[in-house]
Amino acid sequence: QIRYEVPISDTNSVYAHTSFNYRGRAYTDFHTSNTYMPLESYFRADASVGVILGSWDVNLFVKNLTNEVAQIGLVPLTGVVTPEEASVATIRPRTFGIKVSTGF
Repeated sequence: QIRYEVPISDTNSVYAHTSFNYRGRAYTDFHTSNTYMPLESYFRADASVGVILGSWDVNLFVKNLTNEVAQIGLVPLTGVVTPEEASVATIRPRTFGIKVSTGF
C-alpha cells in the first residue's frame, strides 16, 4: 500500500492511496484427486483520491483497476472438474464509488 497526504490547512488535507495484491498460482485442493484444478496467478490494483475536511473524509475510489477476471475458486458440478463442468468464483469486477465518512 502507498498513501500520500498533503495538508491544505490545520484541519484539512488531500490524499492519494493505492494498494496492490498478487496471488501466485494456486490449486483447488491440497492433493491430487478428480477435483484438483490449478487457479492461475493474478494481480489486482486499487486506487483512491480524497479530501479530509475536519472530521469528514470524502474519497473517490476504483477497485480492480485493470478489471481482472481472476478465478479464486472452482466448485465441481460433477465428479470430475473441467472448466466446462465447474462453477467458477471470481474476484469482483472493476468498481467505482464515492465513500463519505466521519468520526464523532
